[in-house]
Amino acid sequence: GANKSVLQWLPHGEAWKVVRWDALRREILPRYFSDLRDENGQGCGSIDAFLWHLTAWGFDEVKSGAESGAYRHDLFIRGALKLCSKMRFSATETNGPKAVSPAPPTGS
Repeated sequence: GANKSVLQWLPHGEAWKVVRWDALRREILPRYFSDLRDENGQGCGSIDAFLWHLTAWGFDEVKSGAESGAYRHDLFIRGALKLCSKMRFSATETNGPKAVSPAPPTGS
């Protein structure tokens, strides 16, 4: 069958990328991240709010090379679940949004 993945780990497991931005916006953000707001408190569940939160959680976008467009974090490694508990939210704006963790799926 067709690959329906929205996000995909890179083979080394130290970065991931969005492979279907349309599905991220339409399916994933409303279901798991509906409370996300950007630094101005706007954009409930929008791509901009999602990207702002990636930065606030310390993810870096890979800007060049074969992995360009992927996101990485030293504490977000495939299979290393205990590491991500050490991740910290760091909004530069003091009046920005509070940290939002993904909500567990409802139904299904």
